[in-house]
Amino acid sequence: MKAYLLRRRSYLEFQSEVSRVLDHFEGNALVEEVIGEISPEAARLIERGILELEKFPEADRRLVGSHLEEIKMGKVTVGWLPDV
Repeated sequence: MKAYLLRRRSYLEFQSEVSRVLDHFEGNALVEEVIGEISPEAARLIERGILELEKFPEADRRLVGSHLEEIKMGKVTVGWLPDV
């Protein structure tokens, strides 16, 4: 069974002596922050762009509602982990 997650993605830019030593010459590193687990139903609604809170399962409304603006802006997305 998959676990569906709300996640925030961002990039760190390396432009220092540390990046030179680590061979990240002016490159980026992807950072993913797991915000919380949501139901498959909530994940489908977010992926389809249906963002009306009353359509979400009761258990997911608080988490989704607290990040709704970031979801609308694309800063928070849905991810999943297989076979949890």
